[in-house]
Amino acid sequence: MRREISGDTRGGISILSALAITGVIGFAALALEYGYGLLQQVENQRVADLAAYSGALVYNSTSSTSSTNSAVGKMASLNGLTSSAASSSLISSPSGDGNQAVQATVTTSAPLLLARVLTTNTTMPVAATAYAEINANAPGCVIALSGSGSGISLSGTGSITANNCQVESNTTICANSGANPSDSITTKYLSYGSGTNPASSNCTISPPSGTSSVHISKATASDPLAGNSEVSGATGRISTVANMASPSSPSGVPTGTSVTFKNTPRYRQAVARPTRVLLTPSPALVPVLLILAPSPTVIPQSPSTIPRPARPTISAGWSTAAQETA
Repeated sequence: MRREISGDTRGGISILSALAITGVIGFAALALEYGYGLLQQVENQRVADLAAYSGALVYNSTSSTSSTNSAVGKMASLNGLTSSAASSSLISSPSGDGNQAVQATVTTSAPLLLARVLTTNTTMPVAATAYAEINANAPGCVIALSGSGSGISLSGTGSITANNCQVESNTTICANSGANPSDSITTKYLSYGSGTNPASSNCTISPPSGTSSVHISKATASDPLAGNSEVSGATGRISTVANMASPSSPSGVPTGTSVTFKNTPRYRQAVARPTRVLLTPSPALVPVLLILAPSPTVIPQSPSTIPRPARPTISAGWSTAAQETA
């Protein structure tokens, strides 16, 4: 009896078919449902990219993580997902340049139908992550371009307030509050080229009022006036002007008698005195003829030395009578 059962091969195909069908369904689930999960991940990646970018823009202008999270959730809603499907956080940039970045993660689930033969799970989580680096978007107003030296350093009683622009240095930046408590740098954006992070050293770096933090990055500052033609022309003239020689003292000047001019004006006056002459002709001629003849006289020095003019004489049959009036 035992030999008959062990030698009976009837029903073997059914057992092998049951085992084989399980593997077939598993491979079908891998091809179909996992493929659908990959397709869903591509869609989630697109939403995550948009969410990270929008979150970085919001944080760059507000420096608020709550506003960033709200922007990321709204971007997910605009793309047909729930706002809770997207989350964000502020991290160091994966590029390693010292900047901060917004990390956005979008998580959804893909349903499982065929794969339920192999697992008790009804859905498969699908997640996608994106990063958007935050760079300072304000122009530099305090810039130290030299690659050596102390860069921007405050160690006395000084402070820098740059609420709407960036403080940049190609070396280090520090406001040593240990030397003087009043030393501080107030700005939204700060970049340094070498040394330690100013926020982690004994330096007072603080954001303006209404801003939660300072955007600190490690980068090389460039000259904003490097391409300005007017500045290039002016700096090119520096060497020319520096090489100009001073004019030498005059030589070969002829000598002569010195002339002295004195400011002693002499009194000069010109006086014109009119002389009235009365001519009386003979009774047979015309009536009395009155002639006025001005006679100017130049007085050289003083009115007291004016010479008196001689009486005019008229002849040739005229009887004359002259009278001078002063």
